[in-house]
Amino acid sequence: WVILGLIVALLESDPGVAAFKLSDLLRAVAIVVLSLFIYQRLLWLFEPSPFLAASLRFNARAIRRGSTLGAVLVVPFILMQVSGWFGPSYPRPEAFNQFDTLLRALTISLVAGVAEEIMFRGVLLHAFEKVLGSWWACWLQAILFGLLHLTRPDVQLIDVIELATAGMLFGAAYVFTRNLWFTISLHLVYDWILLSYPGAIEAMLQSPPAYSAIEYIVLAAACAVNVGIGVYFMKRAAERGHLLLPQWKLAPGLGSDAVVKQVL
Repeated sequence: WVILGLIVALLESDPGVAAFKLSDLLRAVAIVVLSLFIYQRLLWLFEPSPFLAASLRFNARAIRRGSTLGAVLVVPFILMQVSGWFGPSYPRPEAFNQFDTLLRALTISLVAGVAEEIMFRGVLLHAFEKVLGSWWACWLQAILFGLLHLTRPDVQLIDVIELATAGMLFGAAYVFTRNLWFTISLHLVYDWILLSYPGAIEAMLQSPPAYSAIEYIVLAAACAVNVGIGVYFMKRAAERGHLLLPQWKLAPGLGSDAVVKQVL
């Protein structure tokens, strides 16, 4: 928990939200390296688990598929933003530099995509899984993921709910693949594209306006899509034998590494 507290403190410093500086990008890279190093050193704490050894095994196919899914999920928001249907809180900054914006977005996305996935999917989900099983663990870490974002200025309840459902999707994607590079690439690409839109980072630092009815509908639809894809991933995970059973469902003598092999 001390080590996790260190990662949280680094996350809360939010490198890259102000005007871009190379030092911010270097600090983000340092946080990424630190998170990966700490996770590798912590793996022994979460044994027994049949999945941990391969959780950070480099997989180009998983990265490609995660990046594609992240891009597909964020494209509707960008299209609605361009059309003016969503996000009046995204005014175009007066001094706009797209290259600067891309680097600032990359800085934030690196920290969120790697450190948050290590902390929530790599550490908390595994810790909860040992007792609660995969389904309950996936929802619990998702709720905590949503609550973490209460630190944003004047965040609204619908935002927290949408982020919690995104956390459920990320958790289910990890349970399905059992490869953190899939969820890291999904999370990183999603955030990078979303924050690269002109004014998105500035809007994140300001108090959000009241959402319109159409914006509430869009966010509610996003929640439904997140949960729907998450449930699909969990069902596919069951087919692969990737679900851990909760302790109260285990037969006497079985450890927490017992897996669900039947189709849900």
